[in-house]
Amino acid sequence: MIPGVDTGSRPVYRPVSLVMAICLVVVALSARGEKVLLKIRAGNPIESTQRVKIHSVLPAGLTSNDIINADGLDVGYDVKTGSYYLHKEIDLQPKEIRIFNVELKDVWLIPPETIALIKRRASEMEALLASKPGGDAAAARALREEIEKNTALIESSQAACALKPGEKIESHIKAYEANLGTLRRVKEAVGKLENMVLAAGIDPGGELIGEVRGWSAPRRDTEIPPESSRPLIVRITVRNVSPTEARRLTIRRDLPAELRLDDILDAGELEARRDPTTGLCYVYKENVDIPPNESVSYDVLVRDRWNVNGPRIAAVKESAMALLTVASAAGKYPSVIETLRRIIADLEELEAEKGPTELNEQYVDFYRRQARRIDELETQIMRIEAALKPKPKTAKLGFAGKPPSEKTTWRIIYIILVFLGIFSFLFFIRWYGRGPDEKVPRSGEDAGRM
Repeated sequence: MIPGVDTGSRPVYRPVSLVMAICLVVVALSARGEKVLLKIRAGNPIESTQRVKIHSVLPAGLTSNDIINADGLDVGYDVKTGSYYLHKEIDLQPKEIRIFNVELKDVWLIPPETIALIKRRASEMEALLASKPGGDAAAARALREEIEKNTALIESSQAACALKPGEKIESHIKAYEANLGTLRRVKEAVGKLENMVLAAGIDPGGELIGEVRGWSAPRRDTEIPPESSRPLIVRITVRNVSPTEARRLTIRRDLPAELRLDDILDAGELEARRDPTTGLCYVYKENVDIPPNESVSYDVLVRDRWNVNGPRIAAVKESAMALLTVASAAGKYPSVIETLRRIIADLEELEAEKGPTELNEQYVDFYRRQARRIDELETQIMRIEAALKPKPKTAKLGFAGKPPSEKTTWRIIYIILVFLGIFSFLFFIRWYGRGPDEKVPRSGEDAGRM
């Protein structure tokens, strides 16, 4: 522990690094029906028994909930990259090979029920606008047709790149990433339809599932004063597993992305720096001698930058309650009111959650996931806020209706120019036809005006 600091009641984060013997670990990703098979092959190429460390990072987008069967491997979380991984230490006999078949959910797929919900929502919004006198039925129909066209593109793309047993899934993932862009355009079109319904004074029914182009991301701007943040211990342990040879190492550990240099309260025996390339803070020490089969540990005291969601939950909840008051006063949108009540209930559930108390991978993962859930709820609130925001009243000038086309606009300009030309020509003729006495003022008249 750090001299002069009582760490008995403080959580400790223990990332462990092991110096291992040479081993062979091969990872292959393929399809198995509607699942994805992650095949991990671990081998011992030497003539004696050795302990092998398996460490396989899961593809981006996967979480621990997406692992159907880990085949005996343990699930870990990398606080630096925010990714999950599979790991285990096993003893392998000479020339032995072990294969682990890990089954994963196919997360690279837009669920058919999501597409069906979007198409149903578009038809419902079109019908509501068609039933309202003065509703823009033509614009609603055009948006609905655009939505159906793009959802059909997603469905055909997913059918063409569907998972087939034994095949590599690179094309499946590539198609999914392209379809996400199409899905975003579809949701923006749905958002336009929902806003048109709300602007017409109609309750859209259900939750608002569309998006609004240009809205800002969740703010995450609730700060906790430094003096209110509790200190935590990051414990760094390095072990030399060689039974006979001492090791001299340079120890370097990147710290989680949330930490800044001023959050490192005491680096102990290590030096603290910030990497200008990655932007991450790290601690290091050069020329550390580790005897055979022994380990060294270092404690770094940092400020807690993860368990800070409480004030933000309160702020988002306050925004939701303010919107609820506005929507209730309007008295026209019961579905929006119901959505806001559900959001407030979700926020209260988050408030009551009890996270880990020890600073480790699970601690960081828990509060990061909690922050993302707050992001989702705040995004829904901002969506409702954008829909209910009163439109600015502008003075009505000219004629009501749609603006003229470009062709019509140029015709108007040419008519004005011709009129000015004729007027100037007539003025010139009138001036040119005046006599000398009309062109030059008489001196008496000039004197009388002075």
